[in-house]
Amino acid sequence: MRIRTFFSKSIKVCFVAIKSLLLKNDTMRWKNIAKESPKYWEKRNSIIASFIPQGYSVIDIGSGNQSLKKFLSAGCRYQPCDLITIHDHTMFCDFNSEIYPKVNSPFDIVVCSGVLEYANDPLAVVYNLIKLGDSMLLSYAISKPNDMRFSRILRGWKNHMTSDEIEGMFIRLQIKWNLVAEWNNQNIYQLTK
Repeated sequence: MRIRTFFSKSIKVCFVAIKSLLLKNDTMRWKNIAKESPKYWEKRNSIIASFIPQGYSVIDIGSGNQSLKKFLSAGCRYQPCDLITIHDHTMFCDFNSEIYPKVNSPFDIVVCSGVLEYANDPLAVVYNLIKLGDSMLLSYAISKPNDMRFSRILRGWKNHMTSDEIEGMFIRLQIKWNLVAEWNNQNIYQLTK
């Protein structure tokens, strides 16, 4: 029985890894997230919302179940944007297919929380998303020296940048950046053009 359980788990792990490597997007996973994100992600959204002043306009990239909205100050205008558009007024985006939201005027803040790890080309994503607003709040799960690449792939992550690499990317894009918070081994950056 133990051998059977071991092989069953091994097959699931291999399937997740192969899916992560071969698919542009794991749409089944994101459909489930759009319905209900893991509760512990709400802490990250509450931290991010604490950096957004009252009355600001916010576009939430990878909005999922839109939990960021409940943490925003009064008077904020909220625009969800996601690969899965099951909620009203959600704009479609698919950065792995180079489809970015089209906006009539820039937002005060672009939020990109728990998204960049899933990008095939994170530099292109940041380059295109920063254009949507005056500034950006971005979280990223930094790859540490003792991280096993395979464990990151199992999470569906497509890139594996260290803090030096992501901060070097900001510099190459001529974006000013500040590390404003840390949460659950993730850096939260505030970016400005």
